Amino acid sequence: MKKLISVVLVFTLIYNASSDQNYQKFAVNLLNLLDPPHSSSIWSPTSIGLALSMCAVGAKENTLNQLLFALDATTIGQLNTESKKIISNVIGKLSEDQVIVADRLYVQNKFQLYQNYKHDLNTFFNATIVPIDFSMQNAAANTINKWVSQETKNLIKNIISPNDLNSLTRLVLINCLYFKAQWLIPFEKDSTDTEPFQITNTSTVNVQMMHIASGSFSYMNATDSIKAQIVEIPFNTTKNNKNLQLVFNVILPNEGVTLATVQKQLSSKILKSVLNSVKEAFIELSLPKFKTQSTYDLQKPLRTVNVTDVFDVSKAKLTGISPSQPLYVTKAIHKAFIDVDENGVTAAAVTAIIFGSSSALPIEKIVFNCNRPFLYLIREKTSGLVLFVGTYYGK
Repeated sequence: MKKLISVVLVFTLIYNASSDQNYQKFAVNLLNLLDPPHSSSIWSPTSIGLALSMCAVGAKENTLNQLLFALDATTIGQLNTESKKIISNVIGKLSEDQVIVADRLYVQNKFQLYQNYKHDLNTFFNATIVPIDFSMQNAAANTINKWVSQETKNLIKNIISPNDLNSLTRLVLINCLYFKAQWLIPFEKDSTDTEPFQITNTSTVNVQMMHIASGSFSYMNATDSIKAQIVEIPFNTTKNNKNLQLVFNVILPNEGVTLATVQKQLSSKILKSVLNSVKEAFIELSLPKFKTQSTYDLQKPLRTVNVTDVFDVSKAKLTGISPSQPLYVTKAIHKAFIDVDENGVTAAAVTAIIFGSSSALPIEKIVFNCNRPFLYLIREKTSGLVLFVGTYYGK
């Protein structure tokens, strides 16, 4: 079974029904910032985006402008509407056994919030608001971690450390995203075998390689645009809304081409084009059985995309959240985990933001062998919503 877990304190680009390219643009912008060189990685742009969107709802002036620009939105109203579409129209219409989203705001006891802010979090994000005493650091961290663990089916633990909290902590904003789906065509367990994986031209490692001898998958040879091939592996979503389809896209560089080269050529426009151009083909598919876990401090990548004021105690304008002390973001954390096997995928993502205060089928069969570093996306195909992004380097 494939398990994917992610704990996040960061942004996500929100899906817009008229322009799914927007969401993909955000994911592409963060890809090279979050992806460590020559190392497997996993992260959730959806969890990141929803958490930062809840932060943006309470932002003003330049702080708000920076968040809106990063999220490719023009107004808070648009951000709220698009967030609700993701939660209600996409995730909400998938089976609860496959995708679950949960948002929560932990608030220091007696710390006052604006009614408008509480209304927007509840109306557009289905967020619950829970009072807590952050001065009791161990107890507060345990309470938050217990809820996160529960919402992610025990896949993500200890997202918050007691050291992340102190007497000036006022809010902790959390988004949890849980995902579990079986392959539409399971891999043949008896065919899984130890095979070489080419990390670089001079470095090889043995991996457990899964196989499907011959199956019908969507495929594209994108040599002309990104020097790679793409296969789309469908999940079994027949019990869900028939208009929605969960898929696992693998972008495999051509032999002799590095994954870094492919990633540098990717833009939101190119990604949208190649993902929308796949056609049915007979595929002999080989995919590694793997686990990856990643942890990120999101401040640096967010600053790189010009989200800076929210982290600056003297510049942050989060005055739409509370009439009390000025707030700024002290911590942004993202953790993710994925476990891939013959049956399917289980995934979870959590985003935590901590606020402090001052004071037609071809005849030829195509061989698609993922025996070298590749990029993958887990997404809902109809909307274009990207749930998870990852790379695999054989270890």
